[in-house]
Amino acid sequence: MSDEKKITYFIDLDGTVFYFHEPKFLPGAEKMLKARFKAGHRIIFITGTGKDDEGEEWSLSNRKTLLDTLKIEYMLIGDCPVPRVIIDDNDAFTVKRDTNQEW
Repeated sequence: MSDEKKITYFIDLDGTVFYFHEPKFLPGAEKMLKARFKAGHRIIFITGTGKDDEGEEWSLSNRKTLLDTLKIEYMLIGDCPVPRVIIDDNDAFTVKRDTNQEW
């Protein structure tokens, strides 16, 4: 683990880590996530996907199965509607990405 400052990443899943509503990682997503975990950063996945989506390719259980192949520690929070707001007394940043944008 490096000595750089540790970061908590809140990362959306559909269209950001996976292709929107498809069971496939976006190009570069796996490498990016593994590198952040290896550097000691915390990863929290958020998604609007929830109980109503069970049985779909993009269900939480299917997403978790794919994420587990990365062999990283993470938290997964579903049923998170948009917009999403972080309120903090420390630094917080937003990185807006295009849907299905490669890493």
